[in-house]
Amino acid sequence: MSSSKFDELCVNTIRFLAVDTVLPRNVKARISIEAGSPLGWERYVGDNGVIIGIPHFGASAPGKVIYEKLGLTAQHVADEAANLRQGGKK
Repeated sequence: MSSSKFDELCVNTIRFLAVDTVLPRNVKARISIEAGSPLGWERYVGDNGVIIGIPHFGASAPGKVIYEKLGLTAQHVADEAANLRQGGKK
C-alpha cells in the first residue's frame, strides 16, 4: 500500500470515528441547517433526518427576505424539530 493510500485510509478512519462520536448511530432524529447547498448532508442526518438548505442558487434580496422565502427561519427549524420528536418526517 502506498503512503498516500495509507494516509487517506487513516484520515477516513479518523473522520468516521469522529462522526460516530459526535453523532451516535442510535440518534436518529437529526437536522442539518445549511444556508447554502444541502448537498452531502444525507450521510450525516440519515434516512430519518431532515435537511434544511437551499437546493438552488440565483435568488437575490435582503437576507431576511431570502431566508423567509426559502424556509431558513427559526420557526421552520422549530417546526421540523417538533415533527422529528413526534417520530416522523413530512
